[in-house]
Amino acid sequence: MDQPTISIFIAVFTVALIHAVLPHHWIPFALVGKSQGWSLARTLGVTAVSSLGHSAVTTAMGVVVAFLGFQIARYAGGTDIITGGILVAMGLVYISVSSKHTHNHGPIDPALSDRAAAVSLFTMVTLSPCIELLPMFLAASKFTWSLLTLLGMVMAVANAIGMLLLTTLAYKGVQWLRLERLEHHERKMVGIVLLIIGIGLILFHYTHHK
Repeated sequence: MDQPTISIFIAVFTVALIHAVLPHHWIPFALVGKSQGWSLARTLGVTAVSSLGHSAVTTAMGVVVAFLGFQIARYAGGTDIITGGILVAMGLVYISVSSKHTHNHGPIDPALSDRAAAVSLFTMVTLSPCIELLPMFLAASKFTWSLLTLLGMVMAVANAIGMLLLTTLAYKGVQWLRLERLEHHERKMVGIVLLIIGIGLILFHYTHHK
């Protein structure tokens, strides 16, 4: 590879890693995993699959941009609203179910079935592609198919590293807080956090896309 090609690969890896630091890429996974009673391994499994979906959609968009031009990026501006909406919906479900069981001293039913929780997390991240990488795919428009595929793989690895590492740290942090002591308030707290992140994404969209 020549120097410009290497520079693009380094830039894609770095931006993808930084993008993975965004709160909705790891906090919901740790909180929902803990609330659903998932082990760390299962939580990371859902995170990994979601990361692959996220990277696949971003790569697909990147390939299209590489051949059709950067104009397509303008149509991706609404992803913050979709992602935020999913988080808000999940937050409301957790708060609603928590309220119904406030006076129940038996085991608390899961706010969401495991499948529904996993699908919601997957959808949230998959519909939130890394738009910041699209200009780099445009710069790579002269790459061969093999190099474009490799570029997508580099992005996927960086994104997975960031999401899995931060989800692990967050999950361990939630365990350390011993939220089981607050059994009847735990899901309400999770719901509130998801609501805050979701609303924050929606507000971010409207304040930065005027």
